[in-house]
Amino acid sequence: MNRILIAASTLALAASAALAQDTTSGNPTDELAGAMTQPSPENASQPNPAPDITSVITKDDVKNFGAADFKAADANGDGKIDQAEFVAYAAANPPPAGAAAQEDYAQGDEIAANAASDSAAPEKAFASMSGGKKTVTLKQYLSGLLKDFERADVNMDNKLDENENRAFALLVRGKSSE
Repeated sequence: MNRILIAASTLALAASAALAQDTTSGNPTDELAGAMTQPSPENASQPNPAPDITSVITKDDVKNFGAADFKAADANGDGKIDQAEFVAYAAANPPPAGAAAQEDYAQGDEIAANAASDSAAPEKAFASMSGGKKTVTLKQYLSGLLKDFERADVNMDNKLDENENRAFALLVRGKSSE
């Protein structure tokens, strides 16, 4: 009789534990990572910090940078960037310090020398990138960055030197407010 009572108690405890367990993995690290990737409602409109644009040297770097930059700009985490997110992100992430120092550009580097004056307002850049639609996808975002890379790569060697990288930063981030 005691064996039946012990077995029934064990079975009841196991069943209540199974019902109490939620659908997460139970791993605190997994749960924390999931919480960190979802924006909280109170800061969903706040843009995230931008990745380092000065690390872009090759087209592969553009793709990696672009994916991280897109994710940072997508404040509400819906996989698209609307104009409000785009403009807020642009305002929060100006070009790196020194990117607008035109006198440092290589002589004859017309694209780099003119990039500071050629950068469009964020609203205009958004309209161009979105094709007039209400949102920009990752594919559209990467396409725009690759076009900027090609414009900045004056010597067409598929690599950005220091001056070309500054031009790329200005094309992507616009004029510095310095």
